[in-house]
Amino acid sequence: MKNKLLLALFCAITGTPLYAQSITTFAGNGSTSDSPDGTVVSAAAIGKPQNITWDRFSNCYFYTNGKIRKINASGVIATITNSSASGTAYSGDGGSSTAAGIDPSGLTCDADGNIYICDYSNNRVRKVNAATGVITTVVGNGSPRSASGPSGDGGPATAASLLRPNAVAFDHAGTMYISDQFSIRRIDASGTITTIAGQFNVQGYTGDGGPATAATIGLIYCIASDSHNNIYIYSHHNATENEIRKIDAATGVITTVAGGGTDAIADGASATGIKLGTGSGMFTITPADEILFAVAADARVMKINASGTITTVSGNGTASYCGDGGPASAACLGTIFGLAFDNCYDLYIADFSNSRIRKIDFDTPCPPAAVSPVVTKQAGLLLTPNPATGTVAVIFEHITTLTITDMIGKTHYAATLPGINSTQVDISMLPPGVYSLMVNGTATARLLKQ
Repeated sequence: MKNKLLLALFCAITGTPLYAQSITTFAGNGSTSDSPDGTVVSAAAIGKPQNITWDRFSNCYFYTNGKIRKINASGVIATITNSSASGTAYSGDGGSSTAAGIDPSGLTCDADGNIYICDYSNNRVRKVNAATGVITTVVGNGSPRSASGPSGDGGPATAASLLRPNAVAFDHAGTMYISDQFSIRRIDASGTITTIAGQFNVQGYTGDGGPATAATIGLIYCIASDSHNNIYIYSHHNATENEIRKIDAATGVITTVAGGGTDAIADGASATGIKLGTGSGMFTITPADEILFAVAADARVMKINASGTITTVSGNGTASYCGDGGPASAACLGTIFGLAFDNCYDLYIADFSNSRIRKIDFDTPCPPAAVSPVVTKQAGLLLTPNPATGTVAVIFEHITTLTITDMIGKTHYAATLPGINSTQVDISMLPPGVYSLMVNGTATARLLKQ
């Protein structure tokens, strides 16, 4: 097992709170081997899955046994990179990703379905073009960054020095965030890199309530973003302590949202009062901007709600494999090395020690069209097409109000309707970007305007 291979996930969706339903096995049969490309996932062996993520085209990606593999919307497995064959020494830019030398760690996808991979020991972030399969470097010049050397801040990301990046994520605006030793760096749309948190060569846990650029943070396991573009990091600052911290998008102030206390992790506990210990560092953000995190000590997935209270989502405390077809909270899980939501907002768990990917269904099954990139569904709210350029159909039972706001809360569209079940909304006047569409003041879904 590579202990540096950790989830980095962009989870930029909005919605209503999640309540766990049944759990099933999505992929894997318990074997630690790898089934060949072209195998249907229901019959496949997937090794030891880690770092799971989804693109908006209903493709699932994960790391296992030296490979990054893809499960497409039809449930067929393919290989994206193969370090077990190509090696981990840097090579292959401009060619097929399957022939590249790469040392993969965290991974995520952008809005176009391209895959971004932290190339850990090669001090780079690589991109695999979803359409062509060609791999390129998008961050890092390959030279390991040193405490006395230049950071590259303010210049092109491809010219910057990095040291062992292992987490990558995007926010709603399409801005990339990566880990760089004990700091977080941002790459904007122009490709310029800057440091937004931490001190590159100082590991610690200081600075809460002040600017993130002045804080010290630990080894960064995972990065995620919420619907307001706030950045969350799961870090490890000493041999016994983890914490989840938040960087406010508007102010740049860093605070702790979980960990730092002495209490045991238990239902009803306050997140800031618990001791997170030294778990796997896996977490993600729910559609309602709640935090889900893995608890290594008793094989559970826990949720932190808006008030900071912890509850169990999945796992009965027994590290084993059981419970498929029953309630998620009664199931047995193993060591968790990845958490991610798909396009229908169901949760997927990289159940590493059980050699499986488990699925928790939080809502009614998606309609067949939802496996394509043109439908968004959340709690019964359907948008199609999505992304859209002109008119989008909004389908929901008894629509009385409908609003569209941008990611800073500015309202661009508002309407009162007579309790109808569908309507067409002209969004051609909206600038391209990510918006939140709300129906009846409760049901919310992300709308992409192209």
